[in-house]
Amino acid sequence: VLTGTQLGTYGFDLPGMTLTGLLERILAETTVPRIRVSSLQPQEITPQLLELWQDARLCRHFHVPLQSGSNRILEQMRRRYTIGLFAEKVGLVRRSVSGC
Repeated sequence: VLTGTQLGTYGFDLPGMTLTGLLERILAETTVPRIRVSSLQPQEITPQLLELWQDARLCRHFHVPLQSGSNRILEQMRRRYTIGLFAEKVGLVRRSVSGC
């Protein structure tokens, strides 16, 4: 399990490294039979990241937290997403990753 607080921001402090890049390396350079990714914020989900789920070793599980159903509350909480973005990203996951 790859886990961490704000996992999707992995590598922002490392030149040229991203969570997508890390997963690509793990898939290419190891024989790990199963990889599960913990919580991702909606804004961290990209088409490039989801393409990696074509590899059966990535578990068909996504934890995408919705911390409020109110855009006003999300803004007050200083979250970087809206209800609309959340729905868009969850839809993208469902369309892109079979079994989700």
